[in-house]
Amino acid sequence: MIKKFVFALTAATFALPALAQFEGTEPRQRVEYSLSKTGLTGDDLTEQVDLAMAYCSEYQTALEGNNWAEALRTQTWLMENAPFAIQGIYTGKAPLMFYQLISTEQDVDKKVEYFNQMQDMFDKRLARLDTLNSFTNIKNTRGDVLAARADYSYWCFNGLTEKTGYDVFKIYDIYKEAIKEINE
Repeated sequence: MIKKFVFALTAATFALPALAQFEGTEPRQRVEYSLSKTGLTGDDLTEQVDLAMAYCSEYQTALEGNNWAEALRTQTWLMENAPFAIQGIYTGKAPLMFYQLISTEQDVDKKVEYFNQMQDMFDKRLARLDTLNSFTNIKNTRGDVLAARADYSYWCFNGLTEKTGYDVFKIYDIYKEAIKEINE
């Protein structure tokens, strides 16, 4: 009985701060959280939140319309200014956007730029994973993100090995790490 009580008390001690840290799960609340570290207050904060909400809407509209260039423009702004606004700047059609941009682009240097931006997106998602998971019921693991990175890297690296440093062996290593992480 005492062991159960101590366990429950210990679990509550660690769980409550995590639950209290991020109260809101609506996009506006996540935008406010994203911007809370900027020092903005009052009307300035409200203006930036409204701007971020407009970018969220533009991003989702661009993705729905397969307007990949516009989606990338708005995603870039959101990742920089409101990184927790919506999960979709890292998941869903976000990696697909890079695949589409790379596969339709003729200029190799531009393809490399898109490929590197995709890798940056995955890096940011990994760095922000705990916070992103706090806003959703479906938790992603580091392994999940690495597996997605390996998939999209494999689909997109063809012809870019020399300029990106990605080849089948590097991607295979990412898959191995993903599987290890998932199985832990």
